[in-house]
Amino acid sequence: RHTKPFNGIMESLKYLKNHGISLFVCTNKPDAYAQIIVSRFFPSLFEAVRGLREGEEPKPNPAIVNYFVDSFRLEKKETFFVGDSITDLKTAFNSGLPLALCLWGYGFYEGTLLKEAKMLLAKPKDLEKIIL
Repeated sequence: RHTKPFNGIMESLKYLKNHGISLFVCTNKPDAYAQIIVSRFFPSLFEAVRGLREGEEPKPNPAIVNYFVDSFRLEKKETFFVGDSITDLKTAFNSGLPLALCLWGYGFYEGTLLKEAKMLLAKPKDLEKIIL
């Protein structure tokens, strides 16, 4: 009921999608909940959405990310993991992807995150600059 997208994220995601960028969601939220939230706020923007399903290991296990890479034939050298937490940093590392760290998210920006992230994103519009 209180969930809403961060300011500016919808416009940036639409911009990327309109420029041929494939977008995915990988979350530790339960899969059913993730599907509802994404379809409500971001209809038709993502190629695939995966939340945590029964019996799966949560992030930082890279299984879901690797599933997307394999199933959609993504080139790792052209793929970023965008996130806002130490769990996302570990997931990116475990899947062999660079982390683009969102400074507007829920994460706790300890030194490790800031040093290890390949890119720092101060606002959603920065996604457009680093990806295109």
